[in-house]
Amino acid sequence: MKQSMTMTTPVPTPEVRPTRFTVSAVPARQLGGSDQRAITVEERSPGWWAVCQAGRCLNHDGGWEIEPAPPRRTQLWLRWHRFAELHTAVRAAVHALPSLVHVVELGGACRTDEPEHATTKPVRRTGLIAARKAAGLTQETLAARLGVERTTVYRWESGETNPLAMFRPGLAQLLRVADERLSALLGEPIDHAALTALEQGQPAATSS
Repeated sequence: MKQSMTMTTPVPTPEVRPTRFTVSAVPARQLGGSDQRAITVEERSPGWWAVCQAGRCLNHDGGWEIEPAPPRRTQLWLRWHRFAELHTAVRAAVHALPSLVHVVELGGACRTDEPEHATTKPVRRTGLIAARKAAGLTQETLAARLGVERTTVYRWESGETNPLAMFRPGLAQLLRVADERLSALLGEPIDHAALTALEQGQPAATSS
């Protein structure tokens, strides 16, 4: 007597992978669908993350820009508004959150992509350029090591924008300068006594 055998096809195990996260300054139980103090980090295409809030995307300089319709998103725009790693995108969202909450609480329009000096022409940061060249780095190499676009480094050096706080430790390390020196190269207010002591290899004076 011939016995029939039934072949069973194994059912593939589905892969579960989170592709959307929320960064907020309010408790999770208070989050609503229209809460303006929440930023979403979501994977828009495999390996590329967008940081979004109310129809806008965060760029590599920390500015918010309206996201255009898909046909108008050029490759340059996508590189400028997408992050290659999840942890980088989350860190960018966390750094952007305080200013977002502050503006929302004041009832103003949330826009942080204005130039540092809106009424004056940006000043080229020759010291920053010299420090990069002294470290043996091109704009492309520096950008690649920091995980940003070359245009981001160009805008830093041209004085159009400032590096986000999340990029500054790595930038100082690659340029082989201390944090105080980096602030000076960016034209920011600094403690001149501390900077002078640092450059002379002496401990900065502290008040008792």
